[in-house]
Amino acid sequence: MKLEINKNEVLRYLGYKNQEYSQELDLIIDEMREEIIRIADYRYTYKIVELNKNEAGSISLKEGILPLTGENIQKHLLNSKYAVIMAATLGVELEKRLNYYGKVDLTRNLILDSCGTQMIEEVCDGIEEEVKAKLGPGYYYTFRYSPGYGDYPISVQKQLVNFLDGYRRIGLTVTPSNLLLPRKSVTAIMGVQTEPYASEFDRCGACLAREYCKFRKEGTRCYSKKD
Repeated sequence: MKLEINKNEVLRYLGYKNQEYSQELDLIIDEMREEIIRIADYRYTYKIVELNKNEAGSISLKEGILPLTGENIQKHLLNSKYAVIMAATLGVELEKRLNYYGKVDLTRNLILDSCGTQMIEEVCDGIEEEVKAKLGPGYYYTFRYSPGYGDYPISVQKQLVNFLDGYRRIGLTVTPSNLLLPRKSVTAIMGVQTEPYASEFDRCGACLAREYCKFRKEGTRCYSKKD
């Protein structure tokens, strides 16, 4: 998987929208783009799992005990034959560098953090492409749905990581408050179905940060444009 840190996406995460910015900032962005490519140890793991539907129409994973609790995740996977359970991380070295810049250089900390957000999205996009190549033609894919979206509880995070053996495979852990460590990490569920996908789920409307989200105020979004 070849990753590129798109400067325009980094600027978008930083809150720039067609504004001019200084040459000094431009140089720091390029520096942080190069630095994250050098130090990030991206890793990922996933499982493609068959879905079951009981007589009442409730969907569950055929393999394992990972719950699909909540109306939103049930609707999201309603027409799916498989679910792709995925986790990705950029590793502990990036975590250490973010902590360092957080103490000595807040500008670099913010820019490196934005680079990390863009990079982890690229890794997840790469997982999707790998899955599509593995399954071949004839399938359609939902967007990536993470614990904490809608009414799918973030408390599922630990079960999802355990389901994937995430600590052993990619060094991913979950804090008692259900946050992922290293911070630049993602878990998600993606549905695979045999008919075109149409979502009724409003990701932004269900987000806990919707009231103060700068992207929403600008009429854009924080997640990958490929989703």
